Amino acid sequence: MTHSETLNAQVLRPGDWVERSVTFDCDSIRAYAAMVGDWSPWHHDEAVAARSRFGGLIASGSQTSGIMLGVLTQFILQRHTSLGLEFSFQLKKAVRANMPFTIFWEVATIEPKPSLGGDIALFKGKLTNAQMEIAILAENKSVLFPKKHLLCGS
Repeated sequence: MTHSETLNAQVLRPGDWVERSVTFDCDSIRAYAAMVGDWSPWHHDEAVAARSRFGGLIASGSQTSGIMLGVLTQFILQRHTSLGLEFSFQLKKAVRANMPFTIFWEVATIEPKPSLGGDIALFKGKLTNAQMEIAILAENKSVLFPKKHLLCGS
């Protein structure tokens, strides 16, 4: 997998976003699928996958969603510590091997949550191909804490 990243904000607030380019190569697709025990031929067998409706190897939904969450986590941890509360993914289009995709997350809302000692943030994300077709739609709700929580264990 290759990637490049662009961050546009230093303080997390609604409207802030992160974007990363990503390409899932055949080796990473096979390795990830094997690691999680997904033996679908669409992730392992190029000949079978080429004859399928996908036209070639595709990344598993757990691989693509995991990478999307990793990008979001890196974005959040530059500003806060956090714990994920809710995750949802809609798989709209296959993620083909060796094709460029873009992961995009945006802060939709941030609401104070005093009972948790932090704020509840809603993030909306998507994975798009080079034609800007949506492959995955995603939402995440996380509780954000001041960065000092990570340092002092409170």
